[in-house]
Amino acid sequence: MGKAAAHLRAPRYVNADCFAQPSTTAGRDILLATGFRQISSCQPDLWCYQRPWKRLSSKASIVTSMRSLADARQ
Repeated sequence: MGKAAAHLRAPRYVNADCFAQPSTTAGRDILLATGFRQISSCQPDLWCYQRPWKRLSSKASIVTSMRSLADARQ
């Protein structure tokens, strides 16, 4: 896993989300432990790891949207 993680830190992949499909219970446990979340998809049991800086930016945009709605009401 270390070599894969190092490869995914390269500039080409720095913003890429990672997807996985566990085939065993142990594989599912590793995905949970490393921050993957199960997503709804046409492919069964698909998991996604979203980069931390992308998670922060999406939460910031939600807060900004909520503030915009609150400002519009006044």
